[in-house]
Amino acid sequence: MLPNRLTPVLAAHALWHADYQAGKNSIDADTRFRASGERIVRMLLLPGLFENPYLDLRPRRSSPAPTRSRTASTPSSTRWSC
Repeated sequence: MLPNRLTPVLAAHALWHADYQAGKNSIDADTRFRASGERIVRMLLLPGLFENPYLDLRPRRSSPAPTRSRTASTPSSTRWSC
């Protein structure tokens, strides 16, 4: 016997499939449920993409290169400043 938490999901799948067979939905239940599962997994595995909704993800044409600052106490290869 299936656990109770799975019963509503299977019932929703059956309803969606019945509507698909009747012509009410254009996507079958398996395709829709797989797409939904993929979205859920992506949100769980890639949380950094959803932390800042105002982040501009378009690639920039040029980015400023970091400049080296030399000091007497640290070698130039270990210290960077922008």
